[in-house]
Amino acid sequence: MALQRHNIADDSLYVPMDFHEWVAYREHFYESTSGWCRMLLERCGSEEAALQRFFRLHDEYVARVPHEFAYVERLSRYTEHQVDGAWTRIAHTGRLSLITYTDDPGFFAHFDAPDWGLRDEFHADSGHWLTFAGTDSRSLTIYNRSEYDRVMKEITT
Repeated sequence: MALQRHNIADDSLYVPMDFHEWVAYREHFYESTSGWCRMLLERCGSEEAALQRFFRLHDEYVARVPHEFAYVERLSRYTEHQVDGAWTRIAHTGRLSLITYTDDPGFFAHFDAPDWGLRDEFHADSGHWLTFAGTDSRSLTIYNRSEYDRVMKEITT
């Protein structure tokens, strides 16, 4: 907001939408609803410490490398749009990847449909991602069993 108010257009200062998810993941929150700023203030206790933690987490975010441990190859998700007063249901088909970046609890679900447009979503419990995916665990191809077992154990306890 301050950047807009002062007409500063610097993409290097942009915080990506899924940074909230990253902070929830790294700081062990159940979800990212409160936003990265409030989560960091809660964990760090002071604005100065939260600001320092922000820059460390942002550097990690930029350098992170995904580790896919399971996927659903052809998953369809749907959106509804109103066109000329009528609701139209549109299918989006793509690959759903389950990804970790660190050994923190939880994982990210990445839906790789070209026209989907949503960011990766962080999941901290085993049932919520099934609802997100609109599928069940039988549809998964698990190719890193130890990582899958670790993640599922941590998020169900």
